[in-house]
This record gives sequence, C-alpha cells and structure tokens, in this order.
Amino acid sequence: MGHPAKSWSNAQTRWGSIEPISGREFFNSEKVQANATHRVRMRYDSAQEITPKDRLLWDSRVFNIVHVAKKREIDHELEIMVEEVVE
Repeated sequence: MGHPAKSWSNAQTRWGSIEPISGREFFNSEKVQANATHRVRMRYDSAQEITPKDRLLWDSRVFNIVHVAKKREIDHELEIMVEEVVE
C-alpha cells in the first residue's frame, strides 16, 4: 500500500543468442557476474544503449541484466551477462 507499481515497456526488439553458463564458468566468473545464469550476445547499437537498468525478454522468460561488455572493446558485439527471473 502506498508504493508505486513498477511497470516495464518494450523499448526495442533485437536479434541475438542466449546460452546458459556452465557450472565451471559460473564458479570462475568475476564477482560482478557471480549471479549470472546465462550469456547473451547481440550486435552493438550506439543508438540504443543497454544497461543493467534494463531487462531482456526471451519468449516468456525474463532476465535481469548483471553486466554489459563490448566484446574485445570493439563496437560490433555486446556480451551481456544476465540472471533469469524465476517467479
């Protein structure tokens, strides 16, 4: 009661790939990625930045963004570490 409801809007649709992180990658990951369950790769688009304040939808699944990095520091591909939201 008295708390504003959080709502999301669809900002854009993009092509990309998603893969679960293996147990070995999960335990060897950096602290910032410790909660990540999946890795998403997509093309970099300077017109629409993706940040941890955003979230990703894949089919009916929801993923919170843990970390975003440019692959090899070039403006071609993003590697996004995400955590699946289980409700």
